Amino acid sequence: MQGQLSGGELQMLSIGRALMTHPALIVDRDYRKVLAHSDHALVLQKGQVVLQGTADEVAQSAALSGYLGV
Repeated sequence: MQGQLSGGELQMLSIGRALMTHPALIVDRDYRKVLAHSDHALVLQKGQVVLQGTADEVAQSAALSGYLGV
C-alpha cells in the first residue's frame, strides 16, 4: 500500500507512525536548532528513516547534507 501513496500522504503516514510512539516531537526546518535541543534525531525521506542516532551523530554525519540539501 505504501507504494501507492502520494508524497503528502507519505508525510502524513510518517508523522502518524512517529506519533504512535508518544515522543516529545520537534519538527522544524532549522535542523541546527532542532539538534541543539534534542538527544536523538532522525531524518525521513519519502516516509522512510534514512538517518538516525544521537543528535551529535546526526549533526556530524556526512550524509546529512545530502538528505537536507545543505
